[in-house]
Amino acid sequence: MWAAAMCGAVTFVVWTDMPRMLRAGTYVAMGLASMPLVLNLPQIIGWHRTGWVMFASALYILGAAVYARRWPNPDPKVFGYHEVFHVMVVLAAAIHFWAVVDLHWSI
Repeated sequence: MWAAAMCGAVTFVVWTDMPRMLRAGTYVAMGLASMPLVLNLPQIIGWHRTGWVMFASALYILGAAVYARRWPNPDPKVFGYHEVFHVMVVLAAAIHFWAVVDLHWSI
């Protein structure tokens, strides 16, 4: 995973005009590479938390689609597609964080 992240960072710096769809697709593919581990989560953290983790993961994927397609773009001068993308990413990260904190509190 770290190697993929480093390759992505180098590619981002070297290939500055990379198509958005390819860039977003690469991020999604890297995230989905962890799927074999996610399938074991219910045994470790329970179905309830796994459901939240999966929901947050879906938000990340939808956020990548918003970024790649530049849609929806509600009010480009105030709150456009890029802000929608960031809201989805922050919400997904908050849900993942909550799942970890909730697990810690239950132990």
